[in-house]
Amino acid sequence: MVREIIVDYNVGIIKPIFTIVNTIQIRNQLKQYIDQLSAQDLKIVGEVITDLINPDESAPTDELEKIAGFEEAFIRGKADIEAGRVTNWRTIKNELSR
Repeated sequence: MVREIIVDYNVGIIKPIFTIVNTIQIRNQLKQYIDQLSAQDLKIVGEVITDLINPDESAPTDELEKIAGFEEAFIRGKADIEAGRVTNWRTIKNELSR
């Protein structure tokens, strides 16, 4: 990503800005990338962009709360972690790759 940093010594503030030219370059590059994506990847990118434009922080939590038994499993998981009843993911990965 092309970005300029302008230092305003009069007020001692560092201000990151995108120039108009750089913004156009970024948009053009993104369009080129988008044109190369599969339909499935386009859907994912669309969801990410939608989330950036309209952030709704409660949506993921709402989805998790809809899963039957999630809250109880989450509480048990936290208790297991606090009690040290955990397994290193590398150990599991090594066992699965045998």
